[in-house]
Amino acid sequence: MNIKEDLAIDDLELDKEFREHPSLLFYYSDMLNDEKAKLNDMDLQLSVLTAQTATSIRKGQYEPAGDVKITENYVKELLESDKDLVDLKRKILNQKDYVGKLTATVEAFQHRKYSLIKLADLWISNYHSEVRPTERKSTRDVKETQLRGML
Repeated sequence: MNIKEDLAIDDLELDKEFREHPSLLFYYSDMLNDEKAKLNDMDLQLSVLTAQTATSIRKGQYEPAGDVKITENYVKELLESDKDLVDLKRKILNQKDYVGKLTATVEAFQHRKYSLIKLADLWISNYHSEVRPTERKSTRDVKETQLRGML
């Protein structure tokens, strides 16, 4: 689905837009929930992998470079440079970005709903249907303009 096309409103088919809006909103909200669940799983994976790697370092399964004492700072430095952890952190950042975009999309659909309601109100009040007199145009000028439109 194309988000920009889904957010666009066709003023001439408001009834269709109203019918489709709930299903579009549900589609993107459901997608957002799925992606948030993936993000939570990735955060859990990061916690588990960090704990496993830290335990391995403390048990001496990582060879220290030279004559280095294994301190908490050393463990922290190794964790920050671990390839698997760095890759997972990068994936989490990308997932957070995607979740943010989906959140903005769902919010945009809430604004779309408000716009649909306002457009329907304008349509019901015949806002777009006729030319109305203004201070510059007299009633006679408006009627002449309407007559020219009929010819």
